[in-house]
Amino acid sequence: MLRTIFSFQGRVARLPYLGYSLLVGLLACLIIVIVSIIAAITSSHDPLGPLVMLIVVGLMVGVMTIWAGFALIIKRLHDLGLSGLHLIVIVLMGLSATALQDVAPTISILLSVVTLGVHLFLIFAPGQPGQNRFGPAPTGVRTAFPA
Repeated sequence: MLRTIFSFQGRVARLPYLGYSLLVGLLACLIIVIVSIIAAITSSHDPLGPLVMLIVVGLMVGVMTIWAGFALIIKRLHDLGLSGLHLIVIVLMGLSATALQDVAPTISILLSVVTLGVHLFLIFAPGQPGQNRFGPAPTGVRTAFPA
């Protein structure tokens, strides 16, 4: 499971992509909530210590979440027969939408809609059957349609 979430090699099918993406997001939120509760409980003794702990854990969870998200998207792109370099375009569209939010709201909304469309495409588009240049089809995926 950790190889699926954190490795950039291989392919991942639609349903595992969606499931692992939801799992990573849920675990990240759960860890942050638990650490926040611990920080709130211990803040009466030393107000600065829990804040530092929360910042450090938050940064670690953020980096791990971004890494896992990128790894899953790249593997999904591989399953579609596309290079992982397409991730750069996806990330730039999302960052541009955020950066242009105040300057050009219409363009920001358009970029956000396109980015959402790309993510929906990653969830619903069927992968290439059989082996492609990124490896064999994900386990449990049929390689041909029944006659």
